[in-house]
Amino acid sequence: METVTTWAGFTLDELIDSLENTLRAKMLALTFHDMQQHHRRAQLIREELHSRCQ
Repeated sequence: METVTTWAGFTLDELIDSLENTLRAKMLALTFHDMQQHHRRAQLIREELHSRCQ
């Protein structure tokens, strides 16, 4: 298989791997942020329901 070197001296495979890792990290961060948001929303609903039941 032919190795293609880009302008920065990285191979095409190295650039693709780097891009994949960056995207994976961003998706995990977004997922974690979404989970935090859902947890906070659930907490607020729980507190609201609790205060109404008293």
